[in-house]
Amino acid sequence: MIDDRETILSRVRPLIDPVVEKAGLELVDVELTGGHGRAILRVLVDRQERVTLDECVRVNRALSDLLDVEDPIPYTYTLEVCSPGLDRPFKTLRDYERAIGKPIRIVTRENFEGTNVHIGRLETCSDTEVAVRIGETLRIIPVSIVQKAQKEIVWE
Repeated sequence: MIDDRETILSRVRPLIDPVVEKAGLELVDVELTGGHGRAILRVLVDRQERVTLDECVRVNRALSDLLDVEDPIPYTYTLEVCSPGLDRPFKTLRDYERAIGKPIRIVTRENFEGTNVHIGRLETCSDTEVAVRIGETLRIIPVSIVQKAQKEIVWE
């Protein structure tokens, strides 16, 4: 019986991705948490526009049917399909791309230009660096030193 989370996730992701894509959404992450009998398979989906509850329900139903047939998880679990939320950490280049022009917070592993917290407007991004406008200064931060990046919530 397969019990290793990474092995299970490596079998589940290729099943999930086409269903999410067909729904016009992007697969952000797949998480398997908890233990036998209380496990949760969480599918995080997103896109530029807001993801609706109805869309999450439709994807959940489609995935539930598919996963029942394919049976890639050898124990009981609960399937959740949801949007990752406003304050979730960036995991992919696509996360950064979606945030261009918006306020972000980057925490670096080490001090960079005098600080390890950088709050500003994301100007550009690539696989190797992100450019954040902080006041009048454009700060180019190497991705290799980014510990955490996420949207900065601004309440107006």
